Amino acid sequence: MILDVERIDGAGVPSAEAMRFPEGTALLSARSECANGGCWSLFTVRPPAGADRVAFEEIYLVDRGRMDGTLWDPRPITVSAEEFGNDVWVVRGDYWSDSSWRPSS
Repeated sequence: MILDVERIDGAGVPSAEAMRFPEGTALLSARSECANGGCWSLFTVRPPAGADRVAFEEIYLVDRGRMDGTLWDPRPITVSAEEFGNDVWVVRGDYWSDSSWRPSS
């Protein structure tokens, strides 16, 4: 096994693959931000349509949700989203936080 220091010290952030967006989600941009000893990912997305849209909303459009980790990366991901406009959403994901957030401009 390889020791991943970023995952230990809070600097590691979830990738788009780790976020497991439903089929049909359009990823428009992704960036990372850090503050107060931790880092997070911000994904600008356009949610899918139909049943995949419902799945997207159940997971990401919550005040503060948690996604279970996987066999390859067992850490849970804290997720939340806010509407940016024109059916575009900013989805936040991190491995460490429990506090509220607001996307920065």
